[in-house]
Amino acid sequence: MELEYKIIYRIDGDIPINPAWIGEQLDLSVQALQKKINKKNLMGVHKLELKLPEGWGPRGIPGVHKLRKKLTSSQA
Repeated sequence: MELEYKIIYRIDGDIPINPAWIGEQLDLSVQALQKKINKKNLMGVHKLELKLPEGWGPRGIPGVHKLRKKLTSSQA
C-alpha cells in the first residue's frame, strides 16, 4: 500500500522563503517521524520518502549531508 501526502507552499504578494531551506526543514521532520515509526512494533516495512522539487532538495544544500549523517548515527 502507498499513501501520498502533499504540502503546497503558495506565495502571494511576496518573494518565497528559500525553497532549499524549507526542503531541509521538511527533510529533518520526516527523519524525526521515521525514527518514531521505527520504534513501533510493526510488521513489514514502514518507510517515509520525501520528494522535493527538482534542484531544491536538501541533498543540494551544503552541510545537510553532515547533519543527516550526525542524526542517523545518533539514532543507531
